[in-house]
Amino acid sequence: AIAANGDPVVADAQRRAVEDAVRLADLWLDPATEFPSTGAGARAWSRSQWLEATMPAWQEIITPIAEQVQTSMTTMMPSTEDLAGGLPEELKAMLPADMPVDLTAMLGPMMGMVKAMGANMFAMQAGQGLAALAGEVLGAGDVGLPLTSDGVPTLLPENVAAFGSGLEIEPGEIALYLALREVAHQRLFTHVAWLGPTVRDAV
Repeated sequence: AIAANGDPVVADAQRRAVEDAVRLADLWLDPATEFPSTGAGARAWSRSQWLEATMPAWQEIITPIAEQVQTSMTTMMPSTEDLAGGLPEELKAMLPADMPVDLTAMLGPMMGMVKAMGANMFAMQAGQGLAALAGEVLGAGDVGLPLTSDGVPTLLPENVAAFGSGLEIEPGEIALYLALREVAHQRLFTHVAWLGPTVRDAV
């Protein structure tokens, strides 16, 4: 989905612009906050680089949800033992009286397939959602969660340009505003060690 929407490689000029914006953001934030600079430089990512680099954090967040979906599917569907006692009366009433096929024997494997399909559908939806998000996020800290752990302020130049398109504001000013937000995010999650795990646990 990312490739279909276009994901150009970050150009050197875009990378330098991000580095300049982050340097200036650090200078502005130094007297305004007690959290010091992470000293980690700056980084410019393409959409696919953002998705690949943040995937470990997303897996940590999404895995418990996927497991809960699987558990819910399991508890909602009748078990093989339930089917062994015969079909529910509601289902029997819907079938012809002379039905030659033993549906009870057929439904057991089908229930397993339905559960697996539910888990696969959730995984596909999560993947599509993350691909769509990669086309909209502006930096590594854009969603309010600590998706990276190295403290490097990161912007996505293509998304930043799309965000600023149509606004009557200089692109450099937009980049500086987003860099300030990103740098502040990285400083906060780097220097307050308990905050990141607490936010992830809350999610």
